Amino acid sequence: AFAIGWYASADVILSVRHLGSFSDNGEDNSYFSDRIAVDFAGPPRGVSPFVGLGIGVAYGESVNETVLAGLHAGARIFIKPSTFVQLLGGYDHFVSRTEDRTEVFEDAVSTFTLSFGVTF
Repeated sequence: AFAIGWYASADVILSVRHLGSFSDNGEDNSYFSDRIAVDFAGPPRGVSPFVGLGIGVAYGESVNETVLAGLHAGARIFIKPSTFVQLLGGYDHFVSRTEDRTEVFEDAVSTFTLSFGVTF
């Protein structure tokens, strides 16, 4: 996972995220997504919980290229004032276009990530 974010205010973070997973149990099960997100977070110290919304694209061998939108929540645990561990869980819906050109929510996927970060 890779993300870069910006504090738009004391409790709002705007970010761009790239998530990816790969497993090879006889067939390619790769899954990647790129998204923009807005998080509503606590102050950047101690344990800082957050909730947010994201929209982006999903692609890979295990999913048709499609738009996704979803909710996520997690916590940043600050080890030092500028270093944290992030736990993130999300629930994304895939959006597809039907023959009559209306968009419908199809399948959904849950994602969970553990990452490390720095602030600057």
